Amino acid sequence: MRLIIVYLAIIKNNSMEEKEEVSKLKLKQVERSFPTTKPQNNIIPVNCPSCNASPAIENINIHDKIVKCGSCATVFSFEQEVKHLAQLNETIAPEIVVRPAGIEKSYFHDELELSMKQPTGDVWIALAIGMMFIAGLIYLVSLKEGFSVYWPAGMVGLALCFFYKYWNSPKEKIYANIDAEYLTIQYRPNNFVKDKLIANREIEQLYTKTLASNYYSLYAVLNTREGQKHVELIKYMDTRNNARYIELELEKYLGIEDRRLPEE
Repeated sequence: MRLIIVYLAIIKNNSMEEKEEVSKLKLKQVERSFPTTKPQNNIIPVNCPSCNASPAIENINIHDKIVKCGSCATVFSFEQEVKHLAQLNETIAPEIVVRPAGIEKSYFHDELELSMKQPTGDVWIALAIGMMFIAGLIYLVSLKEGFSVYWPAGMVGLALCFFYKYWNSPKEKIYANIDAEYLTIQYRPNNFVKDKLIANREIEQLYTKTLASNYYSLYAVLNTREGQKHVELIKYMDTRNNARYIELELEKYLGIEDRRLPEE
């Protein structure tokens, strides 16, 4: 009889231990699955610089950015905290842009060169067709009025030049070269676009601007002796990826943190 009682007691203890282990396991699962709250990056606490107490809401003047501490009656400003918060909001999460097709990248003696095709093909073919149309009209008028045929012949000659430019447009390139001192933007052939030579020390930020015609331009914010300027570096890029890739590569070379600007 004693053996039976001892055996039942052992079974009861084992079952109780198993229940405790199951309850502990469930508790661990609940603890692991329970959502945790992490401090947000866009929240900055404002504490009294004298006693480190948190001020009451009614003592905070949002407009003037001034606080009166309810513990030690110290009046202090939190304008620097607001500026720091604004800078955090302006900072863009790192964007990974894979090199788009059509953009070539090369290094030579610590000099970075980026090149891409000029988006001029549609312009040249449109001008060529327009010149041919005008030449036809002038020729018809010359038959009636007796004008010289040199005018339509000249228009045809211009149209042929534009056709040649269109045929040669895949070879027309934009080059962005940057070394330890200067950033150079060159159009080859230049197509009436002047070369740009900018000192690296003047460049504060680069940004991409969307144009109304669904084209994109690359701009630089320069700090010059005359003041701050926004200078257009490359105009009429046909995709945003092309513009952003060149922007990020130049910023990475210059060691500039990518930030969002109101002009973007």
